Amino acid sequence: MKNNELNLNSHVPLVGILADDFTSAADGAGPFVGRGYNSLVNRRDVLGDTVDADDPIKSSSGYDVFSWDVGSRLLSVEDASRVMEQAIAKLLPCKLLLKTIDSTLRGNIKGEVKTAIKIALSSGRCDKVVIAPAFPSAGRITKGGVQFVDGVPVSKSSYGRDPVHPATTSSILDLIDPCFGKPVVIPHNADISGVNCDQNNAKILILDADNQKDLSRQVANITNPESVLWIGSPGLAMALSDLLPIKAQPNAGSKTKNITQTLNCKRVLVLIGSANRVSRDQCAYLLNSDVPVFERALEILDPKFSKSPIVCLTVPTKRSASPEKVKVDLINEAKIVMHSGGFDTVIATGGETMVAFMDAYGIDRMSLEGELEPGFPYGISLPKTDGLDKGAPALMLAMKAGGFGSPTILLDVARNLLSTSIEITNAN
Repeated sequence: MKNNELNLNSHVPLVGILADDFTSAADGAGPFVGRGYNSLVNRRDVLGDTVDADDPIKSSSGYDVFSWDVGSRLLSVEDASRVMEQAIAKLLPCKLLLKTIDSTLRGNIKGEVKTAIKIALSSGRCDKVVIAPAFPSAGRITKGGVQFVDGVPVSKSSYGRDPVHPATTSSILDLIDPCFGKPVVIPHNADISGVNCDQNNAKILILDADNQKDLSRQVANITNPESVLWIGSPGLAMALSDLLPIKAQPNAGSKTKNITQTLNCKRVLVLIGSANRVSRDQCAYLLNSDVPVFERALEILDPKFSKSPIVCLTVPTKRSASPEKVKVDLINEAKIVMHSGGFDTVIATGGETMVAFMDAYGIDRMSLEGELEPGFPYGISLPKTDGLDKGAPALMLAMKAGGFGSPTILLDVARNLLSTSIEITNAN
């Protein structure tokens, strides 16, 4: 085996991913699905239902990628670090280990990164750490170890003014505890000899990147990828997936495929749970394209909208003093709409919005089907393993970050899904 290739022969998932929210967990797994690898996305807050408390690998039998939302985005710094310590220790057997971080540097990143690095290095599982938060296709690049969003240092952008999870720094170096030694920043145009020298002189490497091609080249230049703790955003996941060969899938008639049902998307509910400018522009585009857009279920249930293939529920455009109440109200309205029948697909903006919807429907796992666009994963809900909801119908779920995407993206994706038919299979 060459030193930059992965050993694919293992009874454990090839890729283990740790994320602080559900969107990041799905975003991290998405690129691997595109290369044919079965991916399971799990949620931390229902751990007892979905993942064996001592051995989460058991719940991922038959899947190549195990992506774990540990729910730490909304926890205190101390609790986030504690949860991360417990989770990463359980995924150390995976061949490729990825800790996702937000490409706008929001969340409990510093504490989580410190914990992840400490466990990975002290266990002997990893001998170096590579940090690459760039997500060029979304306008997030790294230059000189500093993170930029659309040309602006992230802490100086609107993400630095986020009322819940502000980006407090633009420097990746500020996120690394000095106890691990001084990180080395590798320029985006570094040649292989320079990268090899840096790998020999530092345990922690930060990758600059202003386009996906350079990021993938940077990642490919890192030797022994199995011995690395990878830390980054969807851009890094895309680069890591490029290291893997395209996986052949079972033939349609193969017994291993085990098709249980076919889900045809017939009607889409769009949930906009963010009041930021990007989400408002996407909402306005839906409205201008004759998609019914309302804040209350009663309006959507008007008989004149009963045949609309796409409908949208949104939070009020005016920011509220109680974001939690706004989210609860949105989900309560969504439940009324869903109970009216006919909806088999839900698109949500914002990981917290999707998680709140999943909570309301007892959904704690998703078999990822792929990405509609980079950073816009979709999949099929799976029944809870304790048998409580095994009769619940499967739903097609798609999600993106609230501040992400063009004005047309929600309508484009909804129309794309309306022509989608998915065979739901047993990965085993």
